[in-house]
Amino acid sequence: MANARIQSLLQQAVADHRAGRLTQAGAAYAQLRGLAPRLYDPYHLGGVVALQQGRHAEAAALLEQACKLNPADAVCRMRLALAWLGAGRVADGLAALEALVKAQPAMAAAWDNLGYARKLANDLAGGIAAHRRAVELEPRNAPAWHNLGLSLAMAGDPVEAQRCHERTLALEPDHVRAGSARLLMMQYDDGISRAARFAAHREHGERLRRRSGSPVRCALPPDVPARLRVGFLSPDLRQHSVAHFIAPLLAHLSPESFEVFLYHDHAAEDAISARLQGVASRWRNVAACSDEALEKIIREDAPHVLVDLNAHTGRSRLAVFARRVAPVQVTYLGYPDTTGLTEMDYRLTDARADPPGESEAWHTEQLVRFSDCAWAWEPPADAPEVPPLPSTSGSGFVFGSFNHLAKLNAGTLSLWGRVLAAVPDSRLVLKSMGLDIPAAAAALRERLTGAGIDPRRVELLGPTAGIADHLALYRKIDVTLDPYPYHGTTTTCEALWMGRPVVSLAGDRHASRVGASLLAAVQRPSWIASSPEDYVAIAERLARTQELTELGGRALRQAVAGSPLLDHAGQAQRFGEALRAAFVRAITPRGSAAAT
Repeated sequence: MANARIQSLLQQAVADHRAGRLTQAGAAYAQLRGLAPRLYDPYHLGGVVALQQGRHAEAAALLEQACKLNPADAVCRMRLALAWLGAGRVADGLAALEALVKAQPAMAAAWDNLGYARKLANDLAGGIAAHRRAVELEPRNAPAWHNLGLSLAMAGDPVEAQRCHERTLALEPDHVRAGSARLLMMQYDDGISRAARFAAHREHGERLRRRSGSPVRCALPPDVPARLRVGFLSPDLRQHSVAHFIAPLLAHLSPESFEVFLYHDHAAEDAISARLQGVASRWRNVAACSDEALEKIIREDAPHVLVDLNAHTGRSRLAVFARRVAPVQVTYLGYPDTTGLTEMDYRLTDARADPPGESEAWHTEQLVRFSDCAWAWEPPADAPEVPPLPSTSGSGFVFGSFNHLAKLNAGTLSLWGRVLAAVPDSRLVLKSMGLDIPAAAAALRERLTGAGIDPRRVELLGPTAGIADHLALYRKIDVTLDPYPYHGTTTTCEALWMGRPVVSLAGDRHASRVGASLLAAVQRPSWIASSPEDYVAIAERLARTQELTELGGRALRQAVAGSPLLDHAGQAQRFGEALRAAFVRAITPRGSAAAT
């Protein structure tokens, strides 16, 4: 009788687990461990639930016991290694996976996870090799292709990364994150037309709609509430670039006019998270939630407006928006393009990044230009003073860029090669995540050579311990070069704050017009190039004339301080007005005067 009860409980727990009812499943596995402490499944599967919910230390403890009960289960050993990795025990997790692939060399999933572990251990080349081994063993392993694509993007190869995500989608068309990752990689490729990018976004949006089923319409109140409930969903409400742009807006939104709900989609929380919790009416960490669970939470909170700060970057949750979880849905800040989702009502931007009459046709959303500059930025509190220019010390003129490796495509490197040729006595400093890895640095030097740049004229810098050390490295450069077609945003703001001009080539879409928006905001339009030739000419002019000393340095920091970027109260007011206007439009009957 006891065995029958245990089997019945286990069957129900597994059914709950498969249905995504993780809390119920976890409780049932815990009950079973009390009833049958020598039974393997409640430890193993309970550890899986804890792993899925981001409780890595608990998962490790359960999986360790499961491995003792059944040492031969390679899958359990692999999951234990993942729990160790999640708990910060990178060396233990890496060693376990290295041992596992040695013992089970044909286990593709182990190789795939080894790729992840090696990346955590700062061995990106080794991680890529492990992911490649996984897809060699199982060419139809969609997750492994996706993970290979993510690693290649980190290594600065967005084109090959895009191909990997396309392979993932061919194998698993509903792989949402691969679909978003593919679209993100397209932003780095200047060889893809606007029409092709838009079609790809529309296709993904339709895929999300089919996967999510029929949207459930939200009831609209008859009148505009005095206090509008606005939710913000993002995995980046922590030490992240997105937080430094959204935090000043949230801090200055009127609490009498707005009730702010923050949905943080990441297990990690830090001091910035704590600050944001202080301005929020409600804070929810939803990292462990399935799309279905997140939808339930948001519907219960019933925000009038829900703002996506992520779109196709990182942990995309557009599938939730496809279900129409709020009466008005808005995308902003995190992604430089349309979502492709017809259920996303608005995209917030400005007229320089998305010129009126030129941009509307390439969006599924209505564009709302709420300011001359659609950003507020918060300089780091520990930013050093503006350093002197290296060229003033007689060490030669130095250009630089601190952007992600993926932005350093062949076209960008060729353009920078033309700049160095125009200023023969100049050098170039590049700083990026990954450049502390010898294989990644060697690969970039090879690409520099292919672009006609002598690697001896280039200094490569890897990541620094903190933001103050990062910003202090601007002492090494005179002028910053913006990549193309995917401009910097945070890197541009940081360079300007440190008194370094930014030369930016304006293109035909948001990703290649952010630089123009930011430079116009700080009253430096003369650094916006309209062509590659113009870009080279501006860089040479800054190197050969007094413009650098007149408009750069401390004068440039003062210009940033007096710009809309640091007018946090004013930008927050305009931001709030845009959100309220969007809601008013939603509840106003079509054809009325207020809707025009």
